[in-house]
Amino acid sequence: MWSEPNGVADLLGVPSGFAEAQAPFGIERAVGTGLPRESLRRVALRIGGDAERASAIEHAVVPKTTLARRGTGRLTREESERTERLARLFIHAVAALGSEDDARAFLRRPHPELDGRTPLDAAVTELGGRRVEDILHALEYGLPV
Repeated sequence: MWSEPNGVADLLGVPSGFAEAQAPFGIERAVGTGLPRESLRRVALRIGGDAERASAIEHAVVPKTTLARRGTGRLTREESERTERLARLFIHAVAALGSEDDARAFLRRPHPELDGRTPLDAAVTELGGRRVEDILHALEYGLPV
């Protein structure tokens, strides 16, 4: 099974000294305590590539009014899980497709295996995220998708 915890931890901005953040259970612990709001911004900017797309990604994870009201605090556990899922899928897409630009294009393009939704839209839920991972696994092994 594919796994790249170091890349995910780096993208989330989880400090390497935070409960062995470079290991999957360290990321899980960081998510469980609530990621900093800045983690969502980092992930959204990296996936979006520009401020406008990044804002749309952020608001898919946390509604705009909630983000404005909360300020720079911590994300809830559910919001943190969504943020980690997006980071994990992005890192996986980069590994499977070879570049960040190709990963961004994949995540933004509607896919027939996702009922015409984009992988980013599907990844808002855990089940949708699993379907995106299945597509990425198939791409890694040269299977048709």
